[in-house]
Parts: sequence; C-alpha cells; structure tokens
Amino acid sequence: MLKCNKQFLDGLIDKIWVRYDEKENTHYLKISVIMPLVDGGIKYKTDNKSEGYELIEGIKDTAIGFEHTPRVKENTPYSNYSTLTE
Repeated sequence: MLKCNKQFLDGLIDKIWVRYDEKENTHYLKISVIMPLVDGGIKYKTDNKSEGYELIEGIKDTAIGFEHTPRVKENTPYSNYSTLTE
C-alpha cells in the first residue's frame, strides 16, 4: 500500500522545498506539482451539467506553514515510579 502511494505521489509532485523560520518557530513547505492541479477545476455552463463545462486552469505551486508544538514530557508522581506490582 505504501509503495503504491509513493508511486502515485512521484507522478504528481515535482519538488518540495522546506524552510524553517526561527523567529516565528514555523516550518514552511512549498510544493510544486508536475501538472497545474492546484485550485483548478471545472465550471458548468448551466445547472444542467449535460450542457457542458469549462476547464479552469490551476497553478503548479502551493505553500503551507506548520507551527512547532513542543512535546510535553509527562511527569510521574514519584521519581522512582513503576507500574509493576509484587
């Protein structure tokens, strides 16, 4: 399954750029796809879909940002804490 997903994505994605902004503590991804799929689509000429449609050309690049969320280490009630019973 994973191999199929990778092959599928290899056929769509051209490049991925990653940038980290220390000031904002955010990772930014810029993804470039092979075909102009981003924000593309179809627009029907009328409510009657059988009357045809127009193609809306998409773009090849999109960007997203992810804020860093720190991992929280769980504290145990005792320094030598164990869940084992005797």
